[in-house]
Amino acid sequence: IQSKRPFLAKDPNGVIGMNLFYTAIKKNEAAADIVAKYLKLNAQNVTPDLFAIYLQTLMRLGRIDTSKQFYLALIKTPDKNRYTLNALIDYSILNEQSDEAMKYVDEGLKKFPKLVNFLLRKSDLLIKEKKYKEVKPYLGKVEDLSLEYNNHYRARFLQTPVFYLPSWVIPKRLRSS
Repeated sequence: IQSKRPFLAKDPNGVIGMNLFYTAIKKNEAAADIVAKYLKLNAQNVTPDLFAIYLQTLMRLGRIDTSKQFYLALIKTPDKNRYTLNALIDYSILNEQSDEAMKYVDEGLKKFPKLVNFLLRKSDLLIKEKKYKEVKPYLGKVEDLSLEYNNHYRARFLQTPVFYLPSWVIPKRLRSS
């Protein structure tokens, strides 16, 4: 990263990559700093992905007041991709706006019906609202997609309060794993 930093710091995708690297090694301040510096130097060349990753970094650092301006900018994005939607969902959940979060999850499911991430998020929100009967179809789709053969999604599934549900709600293959 250090040797390529001058090159990466000139491109929004390079900045996103450095942010993700610093986040992965638990250096959230450095992750936020790299994006903040880029925004000061290249305010004309920003992308919704850059705003989304910065919003999530700011939330991790507890800078809720600062993150609001990026949330408001992302709301106005006409064609939201999965990263933008994830950031909007996280911000809405953090601010206890379940209806807003559900709206973005539904938009994610409409655009990306085969992404387990949005299916799991929808299940989580429905469980929090105690709408257990509505959870089963989403868990069935998660089962059909085999959690995208992804250990991260399997771990997220195992962390959800799904296992507190009656057994008839959880599809058989997911119950036995």
